[in-house]
Amino acid sequence: MGNKLLIVASKRYGDYVKEIAESMECFETISFVDNDRQDALGRLDELSSFYPEYNCAIAACDDGDERLMWNKKLEELFNIPVLFHKDSTISPSSSLLPGSIVEPRAVIGCQTTIGSSTVVGAGTVIEPYCFIVKSTSIVDKNTVTEQGTVLYVEDKKGK
Repeated sequence: MGNKLLIVASKRYGDYVKEIAESMECFETISFVDNDRQDALGRLDELSSFYPEYNCAIAACDDGDERLMWNKKLEELFNIPVLFHKDSTISPSSSLLPGSIVEPRAVIGCQTTIGSSTVVGAGTVIEPYCFIVKSTSIVDKNTVTEQGTVLYVEDKKGK
């Protein structure tokens, strides 16, 4: 059985995440599960019914806290992949935690760690030895960090 991916709670960002996943050419099937999409395979309350046919799932919410919450729920049944566009450059010594999404033309330098459920925007350059510590971060497109940067983005609640 090949890898089948569910994109969950996706709203608008889901289409982009699907294109990123398609560029990887490692998923046999990619489908949506969402309460608001007409093209969805099913509703959010039906998620468990898609396992084990679908072995991978990832949340594609715009909101980082919601994305992390969904990925934590999903990991009870599914493998949570790291998605990276084929036109991104990721050092083999970097570490991307489950649920990370790397958009096109992003560069992730050596010995860098990207937290769970973090989105690295298109064209972003993360220099070597950086650590993205807030797992719900969105590193905006075209951001450039300096070597050794520790990035912590406070959420709206000041946590």
